[in-house]
Amino acid sequence: MNIFIEKYIERLNSIRSDKDIFELYRWFWRNRVSYAKTVHAINGQLALVGKYELKSDLPCLSVGGTKGVLLVSANPGWNKLLNEKEDNYCRDSSHNYVNLMQNFFIQHPLVVGKRITWWANALASFRLLENWQESFGDVYGVERWSRANETRLVGGWELFPFHSEKDGMTSKLDKYDWLKDCAKASLKAALRLKPRVLFIASKHGAQLLHDILPQKHEPYERWLGSGSRWASLKYVKYNSKTEVITVSHQMFSARRNFKNEQLFTAVREMRSESRKAEC
Repeated sequence: MNIFIEKYIERLNSIRSDKDIFELYRWFWRNRVSYAKTVHAINGQLALVGKYELKSDLPCLSVGGTKGVLLVSANPGWNKLLNEKEDNYCRDSSHNYVNLMQNFFIQHPLVVGKRITWWANALASFRLLENWQESFGDVYGVERWSRANETRLVGGWELFPFHSEKDGMTSKLDKYDWLKDCAKASLKAALRLKPRVLFIASKHGAQLLHDILPQKHEPYERWLGSGSRWASLKYVKYNSKTEVITVSHQMFSARRNFKNEQLFTAVREMRSESRKAEC
């Protein structure tokens, strides 16, 4: 295993607070030369080329808040025009780097000049919170971005912090032990942060998460969609503070034949079933 990856996994294993995340970013910043070399080595080992090639932009593990809905994705996307602006800002100082990730929903549009479409769609996940009307509010557009930053109730988390146009790593999880170790360490770190909802919207991420959950956590399940694009929706009450919700589909970056409201309704039903079973 690459030495940089070994040290990264060690740091993932020590994450228990936002403070630890910010220190990880400072470590990334101090070791940006080693990171660039590591990215080059991973591209060679995994044969990642074209849209799947990892970029040397400073890594992005987490953005926004971690105590509300923490939305897990495979790895951060990449767009030459936007990411060049983002990376230049972050490389200027470790303060800029931490500030952009911590205050993403306010700072990122200012740095790159626009609000990215993926997050414009994904921000709707705040409705997975119970009593979201009181804690977040039914807001739209720019106000939704401001509310996400103000309340710290929405955030993003990555299985892998390496930028690429398309995910070429999760399909190789079973082939490389270090890759699976890295992804598992990331999910375990997210669980230790105790978000109210850990939401995983990807097939490989959902499977990996349920693999690491203790056997006592038998999930409730619903099926969303129809035809050849059914998606498995699972719900687990992980502990007194955290619910785990997974969808075996790339909800915000791929076509789907179910609506957000169907997802939210199904989650409410499974949440109710879980409570009845506890009584």
